[in-house]
Amino acid sequence: MFRLFAHAQQLHKPQAHRRALQSSARLHRPESVLIVKKRNDDKTLAASDALITYLQHKYPQTSVSIEEEASASGTQSAHGTLKLHRAGEMPDLVVALGGDGTLLHVSSLFAEGRAPPVLAVSLGTLGFLMPHSVGKLERMLDNIIADRFRLLPRMRLRCDVFDASGRRTDRLHGLGSLAMNEVVLHRGRHPHLTIIDSFVDGQHLTEAVADGLIVATPTGSTAYSLSAGGPIVHPHVQSMLLTPICPRSLSFRSVLLPAKSCVQLRISPKSRSPAELSLDGRDVKLITPGEYLAISMSDCPLPCIDTADLASDTSRESDLQHSCGRLEPDAHATPRDGWISDLNSMLSFNKSFASKEVL
Repeated sequence: MFRLFAHAQQLHKPQAHRRALQSSARLHRPESVLIVKKRNDDKTLAASDALITYLQHKYPQTSVSIEEEASASGTQSAHGTLKLHRAGEMPDLVVALGGDGTLLHVSSLFAEGRAPPVLAVSLGTLGFLMPHSVGKLERMLDNIIADRFRLLPRMRLRCDVFDASGRRTDRLHGLGSLAMNEVVLHRGRHPHLTIIDSFVDGQHLTEAVADGLIVATPTGSTAYSLSAGGPIVHPHVQSMLLTPICPRSLSFRSVLLPAKSCVQLRISPKSRSPAELSLDGRDVKLITPGEYLAISMSDCPLPCIDTADLASDTSRESDLQHSCGRLEPDAHATPRDGWISDLNSMLSFNKSFASKEVL
């Protein structure tokens, strides 16, 4: 059985980029900017128009491109001839205007490999992954162009499909094999529970009888995996989550795995129906009994503009060690972690139930 997965394991051993995931790489002056906005939304349309006007007037040397859908909404005619983004093109910067789904859409535009830095601006329903406000957009762009921001590389997963003989197939060709939130193998429209054999680095972990299994990133830990009972993981903790969806066994709990692991999920020959594969909510392919997935950390994260100050890693570590003994760290000495603030303000972390007033 180990030999069956040996080839998949070799394909999923990222090396040098694992160190890059934890680096504080910086963004140099962008010469081309792609604007991606939430579709059919007046707020993001207005913000997009204002952003294009600002870039054209203050940074006329910067090439601005939009998606074809934005062109159809009138953005093209309002600002003259704008370049339309084509598949395979790599801008220097992407500005995402919308909610968390907009950021996932940006990731899907570059789901075959390397992605450009992304400035995520909250204008959607939730915006947990969108740390920047539209009111500060112009100032943020000025800081980016002046190289006064750091990048947070959000881990993405790579997924390959193998047939029963262990040969990699091209089932995902042209559809994108990278996911920022999660890879999900689920029963979909089929009435029967799916039987999935799960392996970690070729070693059998368990046979899952469930609606499906989720393999999530730290970013995805606050999405589908959380709804299925998985833990919340900080985006700086490089790891993978294996979370069951409605398992038949009461003892099947979410498992946190090292980022260097390779998770293989095989549809058992005992399964009465195929399963459906989804990447970040995009339904991709049917996986039949005997076929399996190999999932690991991708060498191509999604680099997002971070809210942290541009202090060096050394000074940051020194500040944190200095403030660790204080319950109220000095806000000027220690960079604030926006993720912790958003966990409380947006996800209402550990909030008690509101009680009815006594009449």
